[in-house]
Amino acid sequence: MRLKTLRYYLPLLLLSLLSHRAVAQRAVAENLETFLYRPYYFGFVVGFNSMNFMVHPENAYYTNDSLYTVTARPEYGVHFGILANKRLGNHLHGRLSTVLAFGSRELDYRIKYLDSSYVNTKMVESTFLEFPLSLKYTSRRVGNFSAYVLGGAKYGIDLASQADKKEQTEELIIKLKKHEFSMEMGVGVDFYLPFFKFGIELKRAFGVNDLLVREQTIFTSGMKKVNSKIYQLSFTFEG
Repeated sequence: MRLKTLRYYLPLLLLSLLSHRAVAQRAVAENLETFLYRPYYFGFVVGFNSMNFMVHPENAYYTNDSLYTVTARPEYGVHFGILANKRLGNHLHGRLSTVLAFGSRELDYRIKYLDSSYVNTKMVESTFLEFPLSLKYTSRRVGNFSAYVLGGAKYGIDLASQADKKEQTEELIIKLKKHEFSMEMGVGVDFYLPFFKFGIELKRAFGVNDLLVREQTIFTSGMKKVNSKIYQLSFTFEG
């Protein structure tokens, strides 16, 4: 009796296992299977940024006895642009971007006044047209997911720079140079969707050249060098 029962249920059990396996295979079916083997692919990027300065003070602030300290504070902005990628190997890709980034930064100057001090805050707004060139190394793909690291260099033009402004105003402004060179590095993850690849990416860029336009004012005399420090959280869409 038990043998007859087993013969009756065994085909049903096998059929159930085969059906479950087929469903599982469909569940992990890879989208865009040949995506990373394309010689070129393109997309666009949108995201948020945090712009800040790295301030390198003079050896001693007391070279100007009216200035105590200079402190940089970040502000937040947005960016968007287009991406072009070139396959260099199984896991290595080159990326060239054109990005328009909006943001601002603040400099807090603590200035001596009589027997006390006060803080004078200067807002510096920037609109960068950036051209990052990066190498992207991607991990082995697992299903519809992969991780990556990237690094490279970036050239930027500050379209809001007032470096060439000659006229004087009652309110002294902080002038930054128009051209900037930076190094950048980042990490990210890619998700392969049915019709495009979606990525989440975090990058940090740190400026190489000094940005400060030096004038004979208290707002530039206390700083030896000023570089950019920018964080970007980006969302990429590539197909």
